[in-house]
Amino acid sequence: MKKRNIFSLAGIYDTWVGPDGKISSFSILTTSCNSVFSPIHDRMPVIIHPDDEERWLDRDNRDISSLRAILKPFSSHEMEAYPVSPIVNSVNYNSPVLILEDRSQQQTLF
Repeated sequence: MKKRNIFSLAGIYDTWVGPDGKISSFSILTTSCNSVFSPIHDRMPVIIHPDDEERWLDRDNRDISSLRAILKPFSSHEMEAYPVSPIVNSVNYNSPVLILEDRSQQQTLF
């Protein structure tokens, strides 16, 4: 986010008992991308607008069309993209350094 504020992603989860015991799983939902993401990938995580968070998390909400309306690309006007270190791809690292801009990754003409 341009304002560096915290944001929410749409996800689904389930827990069940399988042959090897209790299994919990979680998935982040994706959608088509906006103009910020399009140079990076053809889809992006569903980012939930703060006004929609309560509706998304309401377990009693059975209004499918209301929930489906949330599953759209987030406004590109509120977002920005910049290169980060390739170590972001490793699960061995968990540090604020991962989200710092890595100017050495920027492409130039020369």
